Amino acid sequence: LLLLPLNCFSWSTSMPRHSTSMPRHSVSGQSAGGSMAMQHLVALSSHIDGAAIIAGSPYGCGSLHGKTYKCSTFVPRSADRELVQYLRRRFAEGLIDDPANLKDMPVVLFSGKNDCVVDTEVMRATYRQLRVFTREERILTSFDTRASHVWSTDHGTCACGSCLMDRGITPTRDATCCNVNNCNYDLSGVSLQHFFGGRNHSAIKPRKKAKASLAWVDQRPYIPGGNPKARMMRCALVYVPTGCEERPSRCRIHVNYHGCQYRDYWRRRKWARLIDLNEYGEANNIVIVYPQAAGDTAGGIGCWNWGGWGDDTNFDTRQSLQLATVIALLQDLDNAVRVSAAKVGNATVPVAREVSDDEPWEEYWSRVGDELGGDGEAARGEALQAETYFV
Repeated sequence: LLLLPLNCFSWSTSMPRHSTSMPRHSVSGQSAGGSMAMQHLVALSSHIDGAAIIAGSPYGCGSLHGKTYKCSTFVPRSADRELVQYLRRRFAEGLIDDPANLKDMPVVLFSGKNDCVVDTEVMRATYRQLRVFTREERILTSFDTRASHVWSTDHGTCACGSCLMDRGITPTRDATCCNVNNCNYDLSGVSLQHFFGGRNHSAIKPRKKAKASLAWVDQRPYIPGGNPKARMMRCALVYVPTGCEERPSRCRIHVNYHGCQYRDYWRRRKWARLIDLNEYGEANNIVIVYPQAAGDTAGGIGCWNWGGWGDDTNFDTRQSLQLATVIALLQDLDNAVRVSAAKVGNATVPVAREVSDDEPWEEYWSRVGDELGGDGEAARGEALQAETYFV
């Protein structure tokens, strides 16, 4: 069964009443989300427990001349010094946390040999940059699997190397194997163990079956000034383990940034349910937060702002519109989850509805209309408001 959001609900049109304290958390991301996770790590290093960068790029890569090519294909060693200096300059300007926090930071770097979208050489450049600030033994690398541009798991039917060049991804075709490959490498488990386990290999319990439900949280109240240049989708996804339902903020928190995705919650939810973070979250009381970006034509539809596209010159700092949105959501996490709801017209329905993987989209909406005693097409129209994004 899958879950489909019908709408997400904001408790107020004003800014949330979040606390001023930032909860500690870990972070991960893939592709543009990997670069976003790198920006998150560097900008907020004093609050981070660990980071996993998958098919991303070095901090400051978006500042390089020819960034689109270099940050996906090859970052020359001649740029290493420039990238380190850029990071230090951002700190001197007071825009990121002290990079001294990175010294003992547990970091996982992953890239597959069959990744034809972001070459492994770009991740090697990420490693070289981190080595300036982070002790070598704290950086765990995996560059030897035959994974394509995906998240790696240790189970499933998607062979390692499936979906070369992202072929097969269309708005109507299933993209499971373009999200995950079974490369016999448990990326989620390895990452969380590295963050929290250290030498205590029992610190992170084996994954267990996750709940079917996700909280669909309205991101709009958390966008600084409601600025449309944030390029955020309307809803974020949050997985709240059974043991964290009473007060999510008392549990560990992990933020995961998706790669470039269609502005389609069906696929975004699929990503959140494929990469095993929810299963580890359920077993270990870790709340998993999945912020959602809309992107734009300059930086890529459905992509995070890793390259300074548009007018957000502070895109890779604490003042980034996107990162500031995520920060505000984390600070208000208990309230955000508590008030998450789904509505269709005047009828209140569960936050997520169970549907079959094989059920056609239009049949689903017809069934929703029947269940609500109304018009399926009208229900669909109301629900699609949940997919409104800022452009």
